[in-house]
Order: sequence, then structure tokens, then C-alpha cells
Amino acid sequence: MEENNKHINRISRRLIGFFRSNPVMDSQEEMDLGWEKIRQRVRQQRQIKGRRRIYLYATVAAAMLTGVILYLSFLHTPQPEKSVLYELASLWKQEEEPEDILLVAAEEQIILPSDTVVTYSNEGRLDEHTETAPEQVYDQVIVPKGKRVRIILSDQTKMWVNAGTRVIYPRIFSGKTREIYTDGEIFLEVTPDKEKPFIVRTNNFEVEVKGTSFNVCAYKEFSQSVVLVEGSVDVTHTGGAHVLLQPGQLLSVQADKLGEPKRVNTDDYVSWIHNLLVLREEPLQTVLRKLHLYYGTEFVLQGAVEEITVSGKLDLQNDIMDVIRSIADTAPVRYTTQGEKIIIESI
Repeated sequence: MEENNKHINRISRRLIGFFRSNPVMDSQEEMDLGWEKIRQRVRQQRQIKGRRRIYLYATVAAAMLTGVILYLSFLHTPQPEKSVLYELASLWKQEEEPEDILLVAAEEQIILPSDTVVTYSNEGRLDEHTETAPEQVYDQVIVPKGKRVRIILSDQTKMWVNAGTRVIYPRIFSGKTREIYTDGEIFLEVTPDKEKPFIVRTNNFEVEVKGTSFNVCAYKEFSQSVVLVEGSVDVTHTGGAHVLLQPGQLLSVQADKLGEPKRVNTDDYVSWIHNLLVLREEPLQTVLRKLHLYYGTEFVLQGAVEEITVSGKLDLQNDIMDVIRSIADTAPVRYTTQGEKIIIESI
């Protein structure tokens, strides 16, 4: 089943890329030509043995084409432009979080060690053995709890990807904009290009820049925000509101609106890329949720833990038990272990 899903995803990548990069087809002749191009792309896949898999390819491709034809029938009426990244984010959503960092790169799935650096060339190649990437090819990186990774994109933009995050991005930024999608938290140092703005898309908002350093927190379980370190960014909510941020400002994002920009110490919000967690009167309950994300450790809270706040600096390179001991030295709590769980109790 897992192998079949890979084949389906590969076909869907090509279908979405094809119909995003080609104009609306009005005649039957144009439609036949489009279908022939799709067939040629499917033939480029690695040859798959067994009639059952070949039948699956044909069935899936035919079903997808039917859906695309129905979709194209609506394109005669102008529709609001929507990034292909949202379609891919929905299509490639993982049912279960992987145990290791997973890079879904074109034809294969690559397992990466934590804190590694993945570098793309200007031609979209991962290494000297990889062919130059064609346009409309997207990769996805999935970082589970307890892991982190750094990616240098084809435009040489540097991207730090935090635990519990996934990012979808093209191997080559071939259009008028440079767009990526994220679910979770990333820090970016964007390569300047005034002619080709860089856009980060999330479920609730998007951030547009031309060359800057900023942090995007789009976790569903945490407060969502954008923190600007250098340059300027324009944050737009899905509801239409937008705010222009200045360096040193944080903007909170809610489900239905954008907050007001406020001045912050940006180092506190981007310290995670240096494996540090800076706390300033932070609720202990929130801190433990972040540690669950960074280490993958499950915590059980007892007593009035939610009423306790902590301040200080935690080194995320230390063992989780060392981190908890540091917290217990300054906060009115005690801890015990129960299997792989850590019990935190107020005293």
C-alpha cells in the first residue's frame, strides 16, 4: 500500500504541475494533446513490474484526468488564483508522523539525520549525481518531534526547519515569485531578489518578502506569529487583512484576524536555531509543550503546574533529563519517570 501511495503521489505531482503550467484547453484536439503529454510523463516513471501495479497506474491516472477535466470546465469563468502549494499540502498530508526526518524528493524518499544540512544547487540538484530539476517539481521535508534540519534552497535562501514541521517547496523557483508552504516553524534568511518576491504560505496567513531574515511560527497547537529580524515583510491573513512589519517586531496571527505589531527581543524567538530556548515569565505548561515538540518526550502534569511561570535559558542540546533538572532547580516542581513518560508535579 505504501508503495502504491508513492506511485499515486508521483502521478499527481505531474498532473498538478502540467495543468498549472499550461493554459486552458478549449478544443477536443487540445485536450487530446494534453492527455498525450500526461501519458508521456507517466511513461518516464521507473518501470513497475506486475499487472496489478500497471492497472493501478492506469486507473489512478484515468480517475485523475476525469477530475481534471471537470475542474477545467470551470476555468472558462475567471477564478481567484490559488497557489498549487495548497493543493500539494492537502494531497501530501501524512497520516502518521515519521520517526526520522523524511525528504520526499521527486522519485524517492530520503531519510536524513537530525541537524543535517541539505543543499540544492542553482539547477535544483541535491548532489552531483542528481539531474537538473525540471520546472514544476516540488519536494517536501517532514521533520518529526525531537528533530531539526537546515535546508539551502536553489536560490541560496537558508531555511531552518524546527521539530514537528513540514515544508513544501520547488526545486527551482521558475515563476515570477518564490513560494513555499509550511506547517510548523521555520526561520529564513532570504536571498535578496527585488524582481522575484519570496512568499511563505500557511493555512492562516502568508508572508511576502524580497530579502530579509524572519521567523514564521504556524503550529496549530501554539500561538501563530511572525517575527522580523531584518528587512521588511508584508503579512496577509486569509481574511484579507495585512500588516507591514518593521525589524524587531512580532505580529501574532489568530484564526480570524491579525494582531497589532509589538516590539520584542527577536533573539528570544529565533534562539531555537542555535538549540536554545529563551524563557521570560513563560507558563511552565507552555514550556513543557515545547519540550515535547523538541524532544518527543511525553509529560504528565499534576497539581497546579499551569499556574507556574519560568524564566531563563535552556540548552536543547542537553539530555531531556538535564533540562528538566534545570527547571526543577528554579521552579516549585518535582519530577519522576514512569516508563518513557516524565511526571511533573507542583509542590
